[in-house]
Amino acid sequence: MKYFLLALLLIGCAKPEYTPGPNDQPAPHPLIIAEGTSGPVDWACQVEDLNDKLVWVECNFKNAVHFPVGSVCVNVNFYDEEAKKLVVGSRNVCSGPLLTLGTSTNYAAFTKEKRQALQQCGDNLQSCVMLAERNLEVIQ
Repeated sequence: MKYFLLALLLIGCAKPEYTPGPNDQPAPHPLIIAEGTSGPVDWACQVEDLNDKLVWVECNFKNAVHFPVGSVCVNVNFYDEEAKKLVVGSRNVCSGPLLTLGTSTNYAAFTKEKRQALQQCGDNLQSCVMLAERNLEVIQ
């Protein structure tokens, strides 16, 4: 009898195998941030969404000085870390004119061919480095 109770106790303690359900959230993507400054304007760009069809990057700009400033533009670029070569770059991502201590947000989206090019960086872009580099050719 005591062996039967011991067997029931062990069976009751067995942990069932977990099967993900339809409401389970996918694992979050890694934190990828690129920051920079022009002096008066600081920016920080972060990957906000990452899936097989899209890489969505949000860039936040902040006027760090006590007077209004003109627009600053950056390009969000992904570089192959080993080869040290550009994989893909974004369109101009600009702040627009900023009031004293003002902020703005703009976005870069990598879809279609650009998203396909980023496949060489790995599922979570782990083989690439993201930089948000100021575009000095754009004067606004």
